[in-house]
Amino acid sequence: MSKQQGTPDRAILPFEKALVASELGMTRESFSRALSSLGRSGIRVDGQMIAILDGPRLAAECKIDSLIDGADTDDFVV
Repeated sequence: MSKQQGTPDRAILPFEKALVASELGMTRESFSRALSSLGRSGIRVDGQMIAILDGPRLAAECKIDSLIDGADTDDFVV
């Protein structure tokens, strides 16, 4: 998303967290906890803005798994 937005050091969520969580099939609280746990992987969340503090670390820890993520994630780029 940061590459699509042209900002390699941050990404702005285009929708409210509650909507993103709903689309992912989870509660807003679970989504917030998931984002918070990614803090150890090199991000910081401030409202709708996700700061990417350590891009290589984030990419290494968030690799796509075709068994879990499916074929529709082929174009996904961190």
